[in-house]
Amino acid sequence: MFPSCSLRDLHSAVADLTRPFRNQITFRGKPPQVGELLMIPRREIELRASPFVPRRHCVGKIMPRGWQPNIGPIEHSTKISRCLQHWRDGVTWEETGIYDHMMHRINESRSRQFDGCRTIEDVRARYLRLDRIYRKVAAERALDPNPEGTPDFHMQWGIIVHLGPGGVPLFGNGGCHRMAMAIALDLDHVPALLGYTHRSAAPALARYRKLTDSVFARRQLQTGRRQQADKDTDGPLRA
Repeated sequence: MFPSCSLRDLHSAVADLTRPFRNQITFRGKPPQVGELLMIPRREIELRASPFVPRRHCVGKIMPRGWQPNIGPIEHSTKISRCLQHWRDGVTWEETGIYDHMMHRINESRSRQFDGCRTIEDVRARYLRLDRIYRKVAAERALDPNPEGTPDFHMQWGIIVHLGPGGVPLFGNGGCHRMAMAIALDLDHVPALLGYTHRSAAPALARYRKLTDSVFARRQLQTGRRQQADKDTDGPLRA
């Protein structure tokens, strides 16, 4: 027996499989790739697109010229605004209202869970963990594109960024905590999972790809220098 599935699920699966081929035909230049990671200057991401679209439905998808997403300031995001209150302004997590927000979402959910949390203890533990991650990011002055060492981290948890009309980068409401860390720490770049790409965004995509190669090359060079410095420090003493 084959597992039952709806026509909508079947259509979605076929669309996922054929997306790279359709992109090749319809996009000027090298088309967006499913799961593509870009390094985007953090200060260029000032707006967010709503509503949230699950990753599998937007990654690597070319949008027609008539696509006009609903946009607004990125700091109007509930999660981001409350994270900034805590990390940038020194307000406690409880005072930001994020605990109440999380418990409301848990109680509304059929599964009685939200963001992996079921109880107030889970929520508190989650935000303590986010504080630890924040301190690590602050020390390194960069967000690791793959902090857990898994090849598909950014596909599951990464910062979603769409390229809107004219190539304007739009936060896609995925990866809110990581995005908030980047804003609070005023980081230079954020590792972004490419979501929707407007048909007019080809020049911007090419620019961000070139920038991404440059940022990763610079980071590899810095890592190599640090490793060499560590070896020199730990090596035998010379007269």
